[in-house]
Amino acid sequence: MTVEEIAIYTVADLERERVLDDRLRWELLEGELVMTPSPRTVHQQLVLRLAVRLLAAVDETVLDVIPAPVDVRMSDRTVLQPDLVVATLKQIQDDGIVGAPVLAVEVLSPSTRRRDLVTKLEIMQRSGCPHYWVLDPDEVSLRAWRLVEGRYVLHAHAVGDQQVRLAEPADVTFSVVELLPARR
Repeated sequence: MTVEEIAIYTVADLERERVLDDRLRWELLEGELVMTPSPRTVHQQLVLRLAVRLLAAVDETVLDVIPAPVDVRMSDRTVLQPDLVVATLKQIQDDGIVGAPVLAVEVLSPSTRRRDLVTKLEIMQRSGCPHYWVLDPDEVSLRAWRLVEGRYVLHAHAVGDQQVRLAEPADVTFSVVELLPARR
């Protein structure tokens, strides 16, 4: 397949796909339409528990915490749906977030691992997203990157019950184990 044969999609194409089947989670990654299956239960539990902690810690006169699904419109060819975002109130519109959020969080799933650790990380870095965190429920870990001079630098890596303190964009201290549901 040549470059000329590769279809480049836009926000309009993304909206058409959503009309056809609005039960799927669609993203637009630099012109490529990508569908993500429903997440596992542990994925949603991690997102909820982290969102509660972040919401309690952010300055709500400036920032808000929004879980997926919410469109983060980076450009006409890139619309992401991070699992959790912290965005400025000015960025928040009725139809999503405009521009790079202050923080994007992804929870790894077997089907999204490479996309979250490579593709989305690179897009967020290029777009100027100051903070990018990845939670891995299988490894029970957190990796937190911070943008320094246009490049992501690993700012924190915690595994299991190791406490991590992250001062930006909200001052939070937690371990990944604390975010997991109680074992039954």
